[in-house]
Amino acid sequence: MKPKSQIPAIGLALGLVAGLPAATPAPGESPADHLPPHIRQVTWFGERADWSHDGKRILFLSKTFGDAMELDLATKAIRNRTAHYFLRRAYEPVLVSFEKTPDRINVWVINDSPQPVSGTLVVQRLDFNGKVLGKLQVDVAVKSGEARRCLNATPLGEISLRSEFLHAALAGRESICLLIGERYLHLPTARLAARLADGRIEIETDQFAREVALEFEAVTGAVFEDNFFDLAPGRKRTIAVRKAAGGTALTVRALNAEPIRLVWKP
Repeated sequence: MKPKSQIPAIGLALGLVAGLPAATPAPGESPADHLPPHIRQVTWFGERADWSHDGKRILFLSKTFGDAMELDLATKAIRNRTAHYFLRRAYEPVLVSFEKTPDRINVWVINDSPQPVSGTLVVQRLDFNGKVLGKLQVDVAVKSGEARRCLNATPLGEISLRSEFLHAALAGRESICLLIGERYLHLPTARLAARLADGRIEIETDQFAREVALEFEAVTGAVFEDNFFDLAPGRKRTIAVRKAAGGTALTVRALNAEPIRLVWKP
C-alpha cells in the first residue's frame, strides 16, 4: 500500500488537496517556490514517479527514454538502477545496432570478439501486437575487430512511429529500435508470463513489453544477467540471477503490463 502521508513530487510535478492551496507565484517565480505544506520536492529532475513496495523509496525515470532511478527517502541518496545493464549491452563483444539518420535506418554489426561472426541478419518491421509488416534478411560475415553497416532498412516501407518497431536478430543476438519517444507511443496493455526454471527466470509476452524490469522486494543490491529490456511479442528471454542479495519475493513488471510475483528459491 502506498503511504498517504507523503506524495512524491519529482522535479516540478505538483499536486493539490482541497483546502490546502499553494500560494500564487508572482510573475517570474516558479510554482515550486510556493509548494503547499503537504508536498515536498525531493529531486530537481525526473518523471513517472512511483513508490517502491516497502514505501521507503521512490522510483522514477530520469527523462523520456532515460534511466530508471531510485531515491531513498531516509538518506536522500539517488541511485541509477539501469546504467549497469545499458552499458553491459552496449559493450557486448558482438553487437547488433540500429543507426538512425535523417533519411534512412541502417543496421550495423560490431564485432569486438576474437573470432569472426557470420550468419543471417534478419530485420523485421512489426506492430506492437507482433504482426510482421515487413522482413529483410542478408548473410553477413564480420571479422574480429570490424564494424560493418550490413543492411539498409528503407525497403521495409513507411513505419508508423507510434505503433510499430524494428527488430534485428543475428546468431542469437537481438536489437529493438523504437522510433519516437516513449510518451508518444501507443503501447497496448501487454500480458507477461514468467516462471522459474533451473535457477533462471523465463519471461514471455503476448504484446510488445516496454522496459521489462526484475526486482527483489524490500532489498537492494540484487544483480541480474540482464534487466530493463524491451521484449517483442512471441519472444522468450531467460535471465539468470547473479546476486539475490537475500531477496525471495521476485517481481517481474513492464511499463505497460501488470506485475507478476514469484517466490525465488536459490
